[in-house]
Amino acid sequence: MNVLLIHEKYKELAMHLSKMPVSNSALNQHLIQQCIYYVNGIIAEKVTCDLEQAQGCYEKALMETCPAILSAERIEGCIGASELFLYLLYLRLVMETRRMNQCQLLSCLGKVISYIEQGDMDDSEKVFIYPPAVYLWSRCCDGDNRKKHTELKKGLDLLIKYKSTYYALELVEMLAALEDSPVPDRYRKIYGMIFCMYEELGIGRNGLWYQLRPDEMMVEDVGQYLRKARKKKQFSQEDACDGICAVESYSKIENGRHPSRNHYQALAEKIDVEERYYVDQLNTGNIEALMLRSRINGAMNERKYQEAEVLLATLEDILGAEAENNRSFIELVRGRLDYCQDRISIQDYHTELLRILNRTLDLDEIGKNTHTYTYLETKAINNIAFAEYKMDHLEKARDILERMLYDLQQECDRGEDQFRFHETKLAKLNLGKALTDMEQYGDAKTLYLENIIETLGRNDSFQIAELLSELAYVYIVEDQGNVMAAKRYLSYAIAIADLYEEREVMTFLVNYYKEKFGGAAY
Repeated sequence: MNVLLIHEKYKELAMHLSKMPVSNSALNQHLIQQCIYYVNGIIAEKVTCDLEQAQGCYEKALMETCPAILSAERIEGCIGASELFLYLLYLRLVMETRRMNQCQLLSCLGKVISYIEQGDMDDSEKVFIYPPAVYLWSRCCDGDNRKKHTELKKGLDLLIKYKSTYYALELVEMLAALEDSPVPDRYRKIYGMIFCMYEELGIGRNGLWYQLRPDEMMVEDVGQYLRKARKKKQFSQEDACDGICAVESYSKIENGRHPSRNHYQALAEKIDVEERYYVDQLNTGNIEALMLRSRINGAMNERKYQEAEVLLATLEDILGAEAENNRSFIELVRGRLDYCQDRISIQDYHTELLRILNRTLDLDEIGKNTHTYTYLETKAINNIAFAEYKMDHLEKARDILERMLYDLQQECDRGEDQFRFHETKLAKLNLGKALTDMEQYGDAKTLYLENIIETLGRNDSFQIAELLSELAYVYIVEDQGNVMAAKRYLSYAIAIADLYEEREVMTFLVNYYKEKFGGAAY
């Protein structure tokens, strides 16, 4: 349903809602009813524009699991991020329909902020709750600009930490309006540039108001591949596991439990799924190891290579004997670290990537739409294409990326795109660079624009500055280059890098702007 929410396909959402398993006694009926009220509220708000009905739906959703939150003076007990999210939806509509006075709204929003600050909620959950809470609170609060600045900046710092644009523009706008707060001019400039960017690209703001709350850690598991293959074969779960394991055990495997090697081999043979889906991922039930994988990827993305080295060594220690089963992930990270720190050449890095990929997939299979890619395969392929590009094998880089993007699009068309956004974004970024160097400027601009709009539409700032600057570069180098467009997109890139405190990127872009055009970007 989240995919439908992101793309605002509300009629299809209503169809899915009618198929909710309300009679399944194994499921929590209160959570099912909460979801139904929630989605009905979204449809009322976005399709029929009936704010009163939407508000009523959100109120009923809260009554299913946390009725006290609507009337208590303070929030007590264990309230989840999803419920706080719903409560903010409710309060936003209360504000718009003027069902409460300003003092009452301040009290309600204040208790949300206090609960978040005093509780033990992880920052990865706060990032969805705190920014809209402090934004709504600051709209109701008169005076005390210093306190406003402190709370708004806390919300913005969370967004910076998680590379999210969710409510970033609103928080920057509020900070820019505080005359006696520190550096208001910086925020005014950033707000002006990013507002213009959103307007030019036709991007709506805060789509995530309407997104169902996913689990924070989307761990890729072998079960998803078994499930897809089983459905393609039109097998029931009973058919798939007959003679191998109990159906209850098999159901748990499809829902995330890691099977034993023997069970997986038997199931793979029965369902006709390729065995590589077991060996290529981080196969462990150790939550600490899974969290380390996420931290390693974050450190690599931020080019904190020494930190990534330490985290990788820690991961190997934690995995112990399981490290051998996870060697592809470990070697992929180590190879990237070696190349980025000039310990190996691009040719040696390319050879290492091919070795890792060949354990599970032949490069010639790409583009034949014969299988579902794994997370590590897409990372390896993206890096192989990058290496081809760096070695000036532009045609080969383009061919590899176009073939993989074709396969990923086929997955998307089958409704299997939930894990594919970031892999696709990186592939399009690398493909855009190859197309630019091949002087196929029109295709490169189209690709970059699609990538930028999709990324911002998902409230994601990761690599946005790079995408914008690459788009600006196309305008600079093409025949009869559009200087005004180049200046504009480069200025947007600098504003994004400034807002998200990407200092090295910002310094490079500012200097590049001065070199090409002279003067300041904004």
